[in-house]
Amino acid sequence: MAPSLVVDANNVDHENTPQIVEKWFHDHIQHHAKPNFTKLHFFVYDNVTVDKPTSLLVVPANTNNIASIAFGATYNMDAPITVGSDPESKLVGRAQGMFTFVGQTVQVLSMAINLVFTEGYCNGSSLSILGNNPISHQYREMPI
Repeated sequence: MAPSLVVDANNVDHENTPQIVEKWFHDHIQHHAKPNFTKLHFFVYDNVTVDKPTSLLVVPANTNNIASIAFGATYNMDAPITVGSDPESKLVGRAQGMFTFVGQTVQVLSMAINLVFTEGYCNGSSLSILGNNPISHQYREMPI
């Protein structure tokens, strides 16, 4: 089983809270694995509405699609990764890749994003995320 990243957003209640995922990891994986592991805590700032957006539309959605105005829209991303919730906090890397709206009836993204770390403990390391991101869920898990 691949490790996963729990993403916190707003709007929808979902049963897989970060605490439930942490308990599952402890109960099913951690006691079978070596006791050495690293917890990462960081913030990614993706914004499409500012003067210098971090994501740009590269393929627009088909405007004839009545079911979902975003279905098919594809964006490229290059967003800062910081240590704190303030966008001006220390920069430790970049989130770079692309995502496409793939849900016709619900807002779901298919993402291929690389988290490239340039400072601190993880300097020179990267994580690759590839999978679906149901953005309407408050908590979601993505494969790394």
